[in-house]
Amino acid sequence: MVASPLRVCVVGCGITGSTLVSRLLSLCGSSIKVDIFDQGFLPGGRLSSRALNRGTPEEIVVDHGCQFLRGDTEEVRDKGCSKAKGTRRIYN
Repeated sequence: MVASPLRVCVVGCGITGSTLVSRLLSLCGSSIKVDIFDQGFLPGGRLSSRALNRGTPEEIVVDHGCQFLRGDTEEVRDKGCSKAKGTRRIYN
């Protein structure tokens, strides 16, 4: 008998939800099925952007959220992408 994939529901598709989904799929592959629910029209949350006047010479892209991510604690600073080469900057 083939086991059915584990079904997981993630609420929110901002940076945390998106990271969780990516990590679950990379670790579990086809043994998991992930459903994502978000109140927004598109994923991204505070990191999303929108194109205005799409497909025209006046098209511009507007960021909707934060300009940078902060690592206020040593625990946060020592995790994940902050150690990737060239991605860590100090903001005051």
